[in-house]
Amino acid sequence: MGFFSETKEQMHETIAYARALQADWCLFNIATPLIGTEMYDQFVSAGYIENNLEFWSDCSFFERQFDTLEISAAELKELAYLANVDVNFINNPNLLEGNFEKAIDIFNDIVIHYPFHVIAQYCIREAYKGLGQLDEAEQKKNEMMQLIQMDQRAADMYNKYKELMPNFKN
Repeated sequence: MGFFSETKEQMHETIAYARALQADWCLFNIATPLIGTEMYDQFVSAGYIENNLEFWSDCSFFERQFDTLEISAAELKELAYLANVDVNFINNPNLLEGNFEKAIDIFNDIVIHYPFHVIAQYCIREAYKGLGQLDEAEQKKNEMMQLIQMDQRAADMYNKYKELMPNFKN
């Protein structure tokens, strides 16, 4: 996302296409104009970036360091993350199509690396409910509530994305 002259509408079309693919997992990256590429020249010519090596020494491949007329760097970062949450978690095809054991495996891998990830916890809970394992689902709900109370990252994630988790009220 974030190619030169790419519109927000095109970015949303990309997200919809990724969702329609029904892949187990999709990656959403922010286009990075590397020195020597056509993309770099386009952004320099448009005045979004300077042809300055010092600027690029502080840049990351995962975040945009400049705004464009179409989208700010912060909006682009949020859109890429929201695409990840939408496609890989809330609309994960394993969760939607009843492959609940596989969904639990996928989301447990996320929780191992990011224990505060309440969206992954929510998806595990939904998978347990789909399996009819209501005791496990209730336990997961209690874990989520505890996480939200004890871990600021979990609370922030919940508060930011709670509308995507309609079956969980804290």
